[in-house]
Amino acid sequence: MKKLLSVALAFACVLAMATSSLAAAESPAEFYKKNKITLVVGSKPGGGSDIGGRLIAKFWNDVTGGEMLIKNMSGASGIVGMNYVTNSAKADGLTMFMQMFGDCYLMSYLTKNPASRYDSTKLNYIAGCYIEPWAVVVNEKFKTLDDLKKAKKLRLGGMSRNSSGVFSSLALLSILDLQGNIVTGYQSMAEAILAVGKGELDLVVTPLTLAMQQASQGIVPQPWFLMLDKRDPAEPDMPVLTEFVDMTPEQRKVFDEMSFMSTSVRMAAMREGVDPERVKYVREAFARIEQLPAFREAVSKINRTGPGFLLGQDLDKFVSDCFALDITSIEKLLNTYCPLK
Repeated sequence: MKKLLSVALAFACVLAMATSSLAAAESPAEFYKKNKITLVVGSKPGGGSDIGGRLIAKFWNDVTGGEMLIKNMSGASGIVGMNYVTNSAKADGLTMFMQMFGDCYLMSYLTKNPASRYDSTKLNYIAGCYIEPWAVVVNEKFKTLDDLKKAKKLRLGGMSRNSSGVFSSLALLSILDLQGNIVTGYQSMAEAILAVGKGELDLVVTPLTLAMQQASQGIVPQPWFLMLDKRDPAEPDMPVLTEFVDMTPEQRKVFDEMSFMSTSVRMAAMREGVDPERVKYVREAFARIEQLPAFREAVSKINRTGPGFLLGQDLDKFVSDCFALDITSIEKLLNTYCPLK
């Protein structure tokens, strides 16, 4: 009996080692072809990250032969979803996250947000997707910039103090010397835009594509201008902030810092500990997706400025530069226009 048990244990060990060897020999291409990958989106369905994520999922099979699923986990500007990906999901490369970079990636790290149970600098960054400018959307009761400047208690909106839209709002308030405050707690920028349409908010700074979509539905007026230094070639008829103000050196510094901080880019990343070869494969898969003619055509229908992907060394440099930022001046503006409750 003991001999039979010993033989059985030995066989089990050999089988386990053989299985392990086969798994180790499996290429990333084979792995992702046979396994479903889940992209966790840190906002509700219908937002920019959700729409963009679903479009990537649609073309995932074209470059990998596999399947990508979408899982929405909103809350705290993406921190809820990121906590899940970095703490509950396995480090096997089959779970990825997407949300605005400034939201739960950057500011959570720079401000040492206790709600974020992860270190953003240790994540595996895959791609920055759908870069586009921020647009200023104003309630219809205001007709001119002078109307805004005369208002005493303007109400702007955002998802949280750590969200990208709030950073752009800080620059707008500071540079134009507007009087008001930023109300947070909206689950999506679409929800904040709707609040502008209803008159609950006076204005909001939001990604251009979303602003134009909401305007086309009659929810809000057309955007007034973009938070840019120069006109965007993709939107040559749309004015920019610098056409309305001659910035002082101090205002220019604020504008440049906020422009960097609030870059409207939906960042895809995996938790730390994932096999580097799998990370490399997924990064390359995103690069191949961006080049697909059908994908680029589809993107043109949802993002006015095109795919705008940050990839490879450009992505790595962008992330590294962001995490090296000094946010002293930003925190001062946050405490002025969006104080902690």
